[in-house]
Amino acid sequence: MTRTKVLYLIAGIGVGGAEKLLLAMARCLDHTRFEPVIATLTGGDLIPVFEKAGIRVHNLDMKHKLDLRGIPKLIAMFRKERPEILHTHIVYSDIVGRILGKLCGIPHIVTTIHMFEPIRGTWLWKRLDRWSARLNDALVAVSDEVKRAVVDIEGLPEERVEVIQNAIEFQTP
Repeated sequence: MTRTKVLYLIAGIGVGGAEKLLLAMARCLDHTRFEPVIATLTGGDLIPVFEKAGIRVHNLDMKHKLDLRGIPKLIAMFRKERPEILHTHIVYSDIVGRILGKLCGIPHIVTTIHMFEPIRGTWLWKRLDRWSARLNDALVAVSDEVKRAVVDIEGLPEERVEVIQNAIEFQTP
């Protein structure tokens, strides 16, 4: 049976809440039906933990999230991996992932919004996030509070944002 490849894109995978949730999701995914692959823009301390769990990690090794030299690497990785689903996490990864994922022909794009990051409220990022969110098949907030923030402050359409409570227990690697 062919497994569905799910590529998770995140800015970095240091030890934080979004990163822990991503690790738990990738570990708990039914690996007989799905093939999880992680792409991190800037690397992070959890790379060996993901790899130990049998999850491949692409470290694009960007110097920072806005390092534009990583864009060609990301496009090449999308084309090589050819995922069925792109699942983005954290605002810069969301915006860049949505746009490049759509341009590279990834069929399904999902974003999990973990928190209202202050940058989401700035004029440029608010507009980029709202515009690129149109490319999503699904927008998921981890709590009602996060949904309210992105709907009220960013103007994301309320009916497009679903809440799936972050209820995954994480144990330190």
